[in-house]
Amino acid sequence: MTTCNCSCAKEAWPAGDEAGATSQPSASPELAQRVAKILAPWLQLEPGRQQLVTIAQAAEQLSMSKSKVYELMRSGELTSVEIPGKSQKTYGRRIEQAEIGAFIERHRVTGGVF
Repeated sequence: MTTCNCSCAKEAWPAGDEAGATSQPSASPELAQRVAKILAPWLQLEPGRQQLVTIAQAAEQLSMSKSKVYELMRSGELTSVEIPGKSQKTYGRRIEQAEIGAFIERHRVTGGVF
């Protein structure tokens, strides 16, 4: 197991806490950002690849039109994530990169008639 040389752990879980190991760590927003930045490379599916993509990006990856992607979403064949807008009344849709991969696997054809 590797250890971090920064003070992240010390800040999140101060030594000498009266409650001992049963207490919950608390983190400032700055600390959370630092930890997120450190962990970001390990949380990506592939280096340089986004986890959520727009409808246009999904359509390009699947070599189909955006309207076809919307049709697949309406039918439930391709699932999406609803992202709240600034006004909380508007929503955008994104598709997980893993869902695109799963869609491709579900439609993979080996052999057969062309």
